[in-house]
Amino acid sequence: MKKILSALIILLIPSQAFAFEDYLIMSSVPVKSVVSQDNEIITAVPVFTIDNTKQTIILKAKKEGKTSITISFPDGKEVIKAEVKNDRTILSENDKFEYLLLDKPGDKPVEILPPPEIRGGK
Repeated sequence: MKKILSALIILLIPSQAFAFEDYLIMSSVPVKSVVSQDNEIITAVPVFTIDNTKQTIILKAKKEGKTSITISFPDGKEVIKAEVKNDRTILSENDKFEYLLLDKPGDKPVEILPPPEIRGGK
């Protein structure tokens, strides 16, 4: 029984590694705070950039569902509606933000090169 359980764990854990799409949200105005309505669906965290301003937010989708993210600025608030599905994350349109998909697969297939020949000895 332990062997079966161990085999299932080994097989199922990698399937959840890249299950949902994560996003970077960039704003032209510094962000005061970010609150996710349901942290079990999406976690939203503001990030300090190199010039020490919080204009970037990381959205980490955790499970399927609908929620909203409230972003506070010095001059007001904005709400983004989010829906997490098994294959994608849908965010409502907002002109104040620029969305950047993380973990996006490349457009071109990756070519795997053969290992180099190692010459040694005499």
